[in-house]
Amino acid sequence: MSTPTPTAKSPSNSDCPDANSGAIVLVLDAPAAKDNEPAPDPSSLPKNFRTMTDAWHRTGNGNPPSRQGLEKLNASGSAQYCKGQLQAMLSSKRVSLPLTIVDLRQESHGFFILDQPVQGESTIAVGWFAERDWMSIGKGLVSVLADEDARLGSATKNAKLTVNEIKSVNSEGGVCKLKPYPVVTAGWLSERQLARKADLGYIRFPTTDHVRPRDEEVDRFVGFDTSLGRGTWLHFHCRGGDGRTTTFLAMHDMIHNAPAVKVDDILIRQYLLGGVDLYAPPSNSTNYQYPFAVEREEFIRNFYDYVRAAKPGGFKLRWTEWVTNRFTSGEEQ
Repeated sequence: MSTPTPTAKSPSNSDCPDANSGAIVLVLDAPAAKDNEPAPDPSSLPKNFRTMTDAWHRTGNGNPPSRQGLEKLNASGSAQYCKGQLQAMLSSKRVSLPLTIVDLRQESHGFFILDQPVQGESTIAVGWFAERDWMSIGKGLVSVLADEDARLGSATKNAKLTVNEIKSVNSEGGVCKLKPYPVVTAGWLSERQLARKADLGYIRFPTTDHVRPRDEEVDRFVGFDTSLGRGTWLHFHCRGGDGRTTTFLAMHDMIHNAPAVKVDDILIRQYLLGGVDLYAPPSNSTNYQYPFAVEREEFIRNFYDYVRAAKPGGFKLRWTEWVTNRFTSGEEQ
């Protein structure tokens, strides 16, 4: 498989010289920074890192939400990390062992081991990026893993490999500006392999960016979360540490703290801890993210109701069964 490279087209907006809605671009996920941001420290914590016991990262309107149950969640979230940032997280004492990485990315990604470091890091995180981060939309776990292994293996055989740092995106979530880094690789690792080298657990729930989780992944996640070993710490991440990470952290919070904690408190506190506001779709209804954000909010509220129904029975009732029962009983009509 040849390594895709961005192909510039004549953009209507001169501020987006690398715009090409059809391109699949090999990108630097970490350490990386947006335009006008300083270069990140590869030995610092990952971008958007937070734990459930942090002080509020933001201030909210009105009375603060309940913190009931947060100290027992043993969870954190962040954007994608490079090897140095993972090591910094483990050394920070803000997480504990045993720890399992919960990878929420559907798009193909992994790590390149470099002969010469990029921005101070010799094991960089890379991924393949298409407009809206939808290069793998519709693919399940088996297809995602097969594509990922093929891309990583092929790329590292390319003697003239370029990894591109995304500096900005356009209104459709496509590449706007890129900063290229020619690299020479000495090998590659999947995220599962990197986790195992660090003696960490790893599980993946491939979820499309900006979109609510698919029903089969919800079933898998509930089965995983409700069978965790005592004291296991979960670290959730997606590419940016925003939508997918916040959604799954809220689901984790609900599984362990509903119905004692109200749904509004759970969603607000996940926002105040550093996630996105799942209550707030884009203000412009023509934004491509708008309908998906509305659907995601509806999903997360329904998931709370599902937890209330399934928890007394030890979650023997699956999410997909609960949804089917709602429709067949006429509750959705």
